[in-house]
Amino acid sequence: MKAARGEHAALLRADRRGAAREVGCVAVRTAAVMVSLGAALACGCAATDAPTDSPAIPAERAPQSPAEPATLDAWTVLSPSIRIQRAASRVEFAATSVIETGFLEEYVCTVGTREHESLFAFDGKASEIHAAMLLAGFVAGAPGQWREVASDDGAFRVEGVAPRGDGVDVEVRLEDGRVVPIAYFVRASPVGEAPSAGGPPSRFVFGGSRFRADRRTGVERYLADGSGSLIGLVTFGDETIGPSEIVPDQASAAAPLWEAFTERMPKPGTKVTVLLSRRRAAPPAPHPSETGASPRPPVPAPVEPNDGTPRKD
Repeated sequence: MKAARGEHAALLRADRRGAAREVGCVAVRTAAVMVSLGAALACGCAATDAPTDSPAIPAERAPQSPAEPATLDAWTVLSPSIRIQRAASRVEFAATSVIETGFLEEYVCTVGTREHESLFAFDGKASEIHAAMLLAGFVAGAPGQWREVASDDGAFRVEGVAPRGDGVDVEVRLEDGRVVPIAYFVRASPVGEAPSAGGPPSRFVFGGSRFRADRRTGVERYLADGSGSLIGLVTFGDETIGPSEIVPDQASAAAPLWEAFTERMPKPGTKVTVLLSRRRAAPPAPHPSETGASPRPPVPAPVEPNDGTPRKD
């Protein structure tokens, strides 16, 4: 185990400059997490590092056995709870429903952190999902940030910096096989302010949390591992995956609005699978000069409905 980790660490140091050019400093530092996971897999020890009671990925979707021919659709199992499909840039991980009622600040947290304000909980570390996403081809950026700024008239306004990174589609597969967008389980609270427009945050960005050095030891730590912010509904600034829009996490800046959709939530303790897919940008349309067509005014992009219509995977 130690020898494997040493070999991977040497390769990481040798390739640090190239990795920095490709995915930025955040991904380089997170590569240390990926290396330790890869070393565990190489030694056949991944299952010992994962919680023994973690819900397993459904057997009917398991990857092909080594005896079968490899295909582009093949899945790679990283642990009993996580698997990836590299060719399609997809990650799946097992989670558990934790609440049916109450205001929300997270879609998915890690076990033992923010279950009181999250829909689902993952029995593992946020950095494990980050590493799996890197292996599947996602590129991390930085989480969103916000602050309150005083105006000349004494009032306060919110200034935000949008998150950066690959776009992520987040869905949930239920026990009966239905697949729904994760926002399907959220609604505006009847006791809060009416939403200005649209539904709950449903577009996500792989911000990749942040690293911060411990003041006492100097060791860098992945913040979402401590906070449990795996898939945020509000903007804490340390979430691994967060909404593309800025949603302040303080009531002084934005009153609580979103709550669990009780009638749609599976009972607490229900096992589900969270599906992450890399959202790819559409290719640019050819210029009229290249096609010989006359210029036409741009057509507004259609607004994607968020009616939570279930689909079969």
